[in-house]
Amino acid sequence: MNSKKNILLTGASGTVGSEVLKQLYLLRKDYNISILDIKSPHSARLFKPYKDEINVVYGDISIVEDVEKVAKNIDVVIHLAAIIPPLADELPELSYKVNVQGTKNLIEALEKFSPQAFFFYSSSISVYGDRLLTPWIEVNDALIPSLGDEYAKTKLLAEDVVQNSSLDWSIF
Repeated sequence: MNSKKNILLTGASGTVGSEVLKQLYLLRKDYNISILDIKSPHSARLFKPYKDEINVVYGDISIVEDVEKVAKNIDVVIHLAAIIPPLADELPELSYKVNVQGTKNLIEALEKFSPQAFFFYSSSISVYGDRLLTPWIEVNDALIPSLGDEYAKTKLLAEDVVQNSSLDWSIF
């Protein structure tokens, strides 16, 4: 009987995701680790050392069928997949497709196949707007992205998707 918890990591080829992957890999004796990421030369090279001990699934988070491949029997999700600036601001449609629709696809698949999953979502300080004059964030600070910050807008929309899900969750 396998009593290991099943962890799903999205966005493992990104800067933060690759560091999280390294830390999860150190815990592989205690967890079954799956990752969902877009296949690219970068991701293929990055994931090659892990392929025998981690379930690497290539797919697009904005495609429901790709997400459903990894959403079964999941205990914990660390959702880091996102289009970030400057690309998020240059291609706002892509940013929405990945950051908002991708999060929605993931939430809905988990609600269907792994309703007990705990969902960790990585947001951004950018949802608070320009913080140069007031860098310290407090719980009651307004969420007001800077004008033209498409990335922050999509992060806020995705936060709403997470908060309105039936999953247990935490937003960072």
